[in-house]
Amino acid sequence: MSLNVIGAGFPRTGTSSMKVALQILGFDECYHMKNLLIDPYKLPLWNELESKGTTDFEKLFDGFQASVDIPGYLYYKLLMDKYPDAKVILTTRNFDKWYDSINATLMKAVYPNIGLKLKIIRKALSRPSVFQSKKCVDMVKRTFFEMQFQKKFADKDHSRTLFDAHHAEVISHVPEDRLLIYEPGQGWEPLCNFLELPTPKESYPHLNKKENFLDMMDKLLSGEMA
Repeated sequence: MSLNVIGAGFPRTGTSSMKVALQILGFDECYHMKNLLIDPYKLPLWNELESKGTTDFEKLFDGFQASVDIPGYLYYKLLMDKYPDAKVILTTRNFDKWYDSINATLMKAVYPNIGLKLKIIRKALSRPSVFQSKKCVDMVKRTFFEMQFQKKFADKDHSRTLFDAHHAEVISHVPEDRLLIYEPGQGWEPLCNFLELPTPKESYPHLNKKENFLDMMDKLLSGEMA
């Protein structure tokens, strides 16, 4: 299946809401980090894309028409070449709010405290897929915190520079008529205009707030995520 929409924005920029919004608009389904955690056995395909610059795209995106969040955003250029008719969405938000959100959510998952580590080990004993999901989290640590942010995420000024540099790179690389820059709170209008689709009657979704992120991790470990 061919991707029609490629997300180029960092995690915690409204990507969970964008995933659902795109699915409401008919792009069913939209690949997100959550999908990799649920089906961690696709991780070798992502690792191959990281190391070789190519993979079995048909297998990787089987059943998907769009991709947002990590790990897909890391390869937006490769995906643009693979799917030349796809449009690109750069989700973004205020840096300070984004930085605080990453520290309160993704950082805690990637660098877990002893309690979470023990919980992962206990769950992995009865559900091997949890161990595979942990490998996916380790991939996020490597590609996002260690490569994208050069192991210096704690240096806020340095992270701000890299945050801005990524956005500038996307804007420079993606043709203007193929790119939408989208911020949470803008609702349906800019998205539907960009994709040339009618506006749904339902409200634009608002998911995965900072305060419920750890609840999502608990559901993953308990096998409730689907």
